[in-house]
Amino acid sequence: MGTSDIVAGVILLALSAAFFAATFSFPRLTVALSPTVFPRFVTVGLSLLSLALLLHSLRRRMGRRRTPPVGREQPAAGSPATGLSFALRFLLLAAAGLLYALLLEPAGYLLATPPFLAAAMLLFGERRWPRLALVSILGAAFLYAVFRLLFRVPLPRTPWY
Repeated sequence: MGTSDIVAGVILLALSAAFFAATFSFPRLTVALSPTVFPRFVTVGLSLLSLALLLHSLRRRMGRRRTPPVGREQPAAGSPATGLSFALRFLLLAAAGLLYALLLEPAGYLLATPPFLAAAMLLFGERRWPRLALVSILGAAFLYAVFRLLFRVPLPRTPWY
């Protein structure tokens, strides 16, 4: 982390502010959920994450580096602990995304999403199976609730539903 993270944080923070400001020109609806809700939700999330990146990078640059707890060090990308280089993990994640897109319609959202989330977690180094299963299932359920129930986005249904 260095100057590039600081620049990225500033640029993303500026973009999120510009996109949030652009939502004020959206049409106003009183019947259903306003078209400004989701873009504002995303831009607020982006600005919070951008601010976190910026502050973290500035803190590290100023020399106040936090050391991870003993035994919890993260392996470097491509190290023997991860087993795969970044390029290979990226290609495998892209392949998993393609397979997910192909299976989404015939299998349905609730069947296709947990294996995709588990594959992504495996590629990023998670090896604890209970955590993989729990996060994959609960993550898919949470995203289903947000998009299907809250935002009323129709998601592909499972064959029997």
